[in-house]
Amino acid sequence: NTFYFTVNDPLGRPVEAQIGCSPDGVTAFVDMSQAAGLFRLSAEERNPEVASTYGVGQLIAGALDRGAKEFIIGCGGSATNDGGTGMAAALGYRFIDEHGSVFIPAGGTLSRIALIDDSGVNPLIHSCHFTVISDVNNPFTGPDGAAAVFSPQKGADKLMVERLEAGMRNLERLMNKKPGFQMSLVRGAGAGGGFTGGAAYFLGAESRPGAEWVMDRTGFYRLLLSVDHVITGEGRLDSQSISGKTVGTVSGACLRENKPFSVICGQNKMGRAHV
Repeated sequence: NTFYFTVNDPLGRPVEAQIGCSPDGVTAFVDMSQAAGLFRLSAEERNPEVASTYGVGQLIAGALDRGAKEFIIGCGGSATNDGGTGMAAALGYRFIDEHGSVFIPAGGTLSRIALIDDSGVNPLIHSCHFTVISDVNNPFTGPDGAAAVFSPQKGADKLMVERLEAGMRNLERLMNKKPGFQMSLVRGAGAGGGFTGGAAYFLGAESRPGAEWVMDRTGFYRLLLSVDHVITGEGRLDSQSISGKTVGTVSGACLRENKPFSVICGQNKMGRAHV
């Protein structure tokens, strides 16, 4: 089943976005890019300092109101670098600066956050299970983190990357104060502009590799044992292809089971020796 909601796009404009639900309504499938996707913006509008994941939180709230208890959230293709704070704000989290003012953060205002207040969070969250799936393994911060690696394609120049990184570090510091939580232990926390790390903190979400999750659900590993040759593919084959994406996950499984495989791609940046 498909349901449509009017939510905020990355710049706060109303757009129609959809989620999928299982026939019994228990499981909701949410693609974060439906609300916060880069495709929602023109090239001139791209600015991860002002873009927000608020609309993703609105989608989750809509599914909660319809009775969903299990959430599968696809993470990727976002225009944002807000660490999931916009999503959290839409679900009742409050972000307070050093002067006591409450505000909804974006990538450029993460450094303002002095306190995260969860007293007004939608109580339905606590009875749900959240899984975030993504293709990347990047951490929340650092040279391989969300700001450094992904924000340039979302419109950030060098100085903006530095400001975004400072904000993400402030947010990570605050999150790590929560007993039992450590951002460095969240797999792929930097995916979606830090959305995965934020979902782990705000929703208690589990992070899983997207390709692995799909292969589990489709019975790939069982079928692999009975085939003679595996064919997989990707539009552009490069170094990122073997780091959590479908090609890398499929080829790794084939190598473990000693099964020959071929990769069909539109563009090969790795060379025949690596395929």
